Amino acid sequence: MSPRWRPVWPPRWTPPEAPGSRLRDAGWHPGPPHGKLRAMTRRIIKAVAGLMLVTLLLACGAHIINSGDAELPARPPGALRVATLNVHYIDQSARDGPWSLPGWERRKRPMDAAVKAIGPDILALQESETFPATNRNGTNLTLDFLLERNPGHAAAATGDPAAFPSTQPILYRTDRLTLLDQGWFFFSDTPDVIYSPTFDGSCPAFASWAEFRAPSGQVFRVVNVHFEYRSGSNRLLSAALVRDRIAPVIAGGTPVLLMGDINALHGSRTMARLERAGLDFLPVDGATYHFIRGINLFGAIDHIARSGGIGPAGDPVVLRRRFGATWPTDHYPVVADLRMTEQSKRGPQLPCQPPSYPCRAPVTCGWRRFPSSRGCPGSSAGRPGACCGSRCSRSVPTRRSPAARSGRSTAGSRRSRSW
Repeated sequence: MSPRWRPVWPPRWTPPEAPGSRLRDAGWHPGPPHGKLRAMTRRIIKAVAGLMLVTLLLACGAHIINSGDAELPARPPGALRVATLNVHYIDQSARDGPWSLPGWERRKRPMDAAVKAIGPDILALQESETFPATNRNGTNLTLDFLLERNPGHAAAATGDPAAFPSTQPILYRTDRLTLLDQGWFFFSDTPDVIYSPTFDGSCPAFASWAEFRAPSGQVFRVVNVHFEYRSGSNRLLSAALVRDRIAPVIAGGTPVLLMGDINALHGSRTMARLERAGLDFLPVDGATYHFIRGINLFGAIDHIARSGGIGPAGDPVVLRRRFGATWPTDHYPVVADLRMTEQSKRGPQLPCQPPSYPCRAPVTCGWRRFPSSRGCPGSSAGRPGACCGSRCSRSVPTRRSPAARSGRSTAGSRRSRSW
């Protein structure tokens, strides 16, 4: 080996902070001493632990506030018991988990127990889908099982999947209600095109509806909705479409009952848009979604709303319980008792023009409410208007399908265009 390259052992090393060091000349400076570094680390750990503790305490507080399992009261005489429940879809390709076929075998009996505990006259279901078979060949394990175990009920808002999306059926008691009509529309720019994607191009979402005759003879419409949970803009546009579709129905004199998974809290803009159609939401307290673990972190996102002509017969109830060895789904059932009021006995009514003279009481005209300072509405077509505090009094015929006029059920038929 050449003497020029003789190794030096041990290697010579110049500390970076030493005078003449290239790193020091380049602006390098030593870090904090080891004691200061340990103190800083301890402070960071304490801050993170404190933040986690505060988060845990807030979550526990939210859970306590949004919990509570009330018992269903006795059904008032003459009232209709209605309920909404998101049953969650079944994924045929999943091998395990709550949404797989084995998971469905564990969930289905608690779900049937929930339906029997409610004893509904009307039950609006969301996500009643065996994916992907329901929209291909009509296979719907959830719906088939519930109908088999509850023979006194039938399913409305269903049909051939090529012409009618059947993942949001409306179950009803055949001894109390008569199905007159049914239909659907999708939350999209082309609402009458089946399975059309939503406004931002995501998975299709829609509203199903069915029209019934009550034992007393009143006719009313049930609208079953499921709004997207991720996109706030989609929810707002969907709510606006529902508002525009049901407002003429309400103005025509047919009461509307809206139920479903709205994925919005009380006081939200989504709810406000629906209220502009003339809907009044029942005061559902506490959580209706629980992550299929009984964890209640926020308020109700499943709701029941009614228009004029339908009145509450009590406060709504949320059944926060398992109904068996496992949770039937990741949502709780929301139940309410309702009555048809005198207003719903009258025939369809004309929309009115704005009030034209002073009046002492507020005026509800169609789905529009006028302040008391502006008076009573009149009709631009020369027809009679309304008196103060009432709706327009002149009745007009409403378009119905031939099946509805004859009183026959339209289950399984193509959708109605009576919107």
